[in-house]
Amino acid sequence: MVKSFIRNERYKLLATFLVAGFFLYFWINGPFRQIEETISLEIISTIYSDPKMVGETGIAEQGFGTIKDDWTSGHGYGLIRDKRKLKTYGLVASEELNPGLSGKLAVQMLEHSREIFPEANAEVRNSMEMYYVRVALPGEDLLYIESTDIITNIRGYAGPVNIGIFVSGDGSIHSLHHISSRETESYLRKIQNKGFYDQLNQKPIRGEVNVDAVSGATLTCEAIAQTASRLVNEATPYPLINITDVDEMDSFSLEADLSHFW
Repeated sequence: MVKSFIRNERYKLLATFLVAGFFLYFWINGPFRQIEETISLEIISTIYSDPKMVGETGIAEQGFGTIKDDWTSGHGYGLIRDKRKLKTYGLVASEELNPGLSGKLAVQMLEHSREIFPEANAEVRNSMEMYYVRVALPGEDLLYIESTDIITNIRGYAGPVNIGIFVSGDGSIHSLHHISSRETESYLRKIQNKGFYDQLNQKPIRGEVNVDAVSGATLTCEAIAQTASRLVNEATPYPLINITDVDEMDSFSLEADLSHFW
């Protein structure tokens, strides 16, 4: 009985040493040990990043010119050089990057607006990406935009359909006109005679607008509607904001579908 008790105590003592050794090993070499990371910070200094003193004994002696505070024309209060006049910088728009700024197109748009409203006083102007025409009618000012050379990837039956849109000051379509296309002349005449363009008068240039397409010329009607949608969105906010309050976030979508009557 005594021998059995002594043997059990030895086993307990041995087990205690084994468990203690196990935890001691992992405390020294295992996950219980926290190793502090050493972060190496290095400051890189160049001749361009070194501080320089600005003034008579500073960079002025190296030919850079001193810097002083002054009122700059058109830009408010700022830093300018005292020995050399600053050049004017700005965004440059070119005909190569923006076909809508073609000088030829500007002349054509002015002629088209005068053909439609010969009694109006028309003046061509330009925004960043396109020309537009300010049209002064008795008691009303309109803004004329045209899709020629601007919207080229929307096709009707035989290619793009170029249109012109007169926009009123209240943000609605005053009138929409066919300018040029390769569509069949009988289709174009049918669209005109069926009053397709008349449906667009006074329609707002925001949100979704639906009009009836003309049976037998559906593809041409859809091309006109899609071109009008794209043109208005291209002209939002500029130049449309020059005559009406337009919201850039509220896009314009014109849909031409066949009604149940057709």
